[in-house]
Amino acid sequence: MTAATPTPVPGMISTALSFYFKAPEVKQSQVAAALPGDTLKKTASVVAQCIDTIENHDKFLTCVKKRAKQEGVGFKELFSFLRLALMGATKGPGIKDLLEMLGTEQATKRIRQLL
Repeated sequence: MTAATPTPVPGMISTALSFYFKAPEVKQSQVAAALPGDTLKKTASVVAQCIDTIENHDKFLTCVKKRAKQEGVGFKELFSFLRLALMGATKGPGIKDLLEMLGTEQATKRIRQLL
């Protein structure tokens, strides 16, 4: 006897991937909850310093990690900021995966909107 593999419900898949088809509308309350106090300003500064390297995803990620460490910004906050910009949520796929899924142009546009 073998167990049946659950079939994903199409509605669940489309909800999970909706960020791919439509840029997220990030609310200020989401940003404030994920990045309290001056964390938002510091994190945005880190990302802004590296945004011009985004064409090379590895270089971009190396840059933001290095700058975050220098500025005392935690990786959790950094990646929450990037996920909010890219998909409208603080938890989800890896940042490199999101960059590859969305493509450089769309990813840059979304990040700049949150900056």
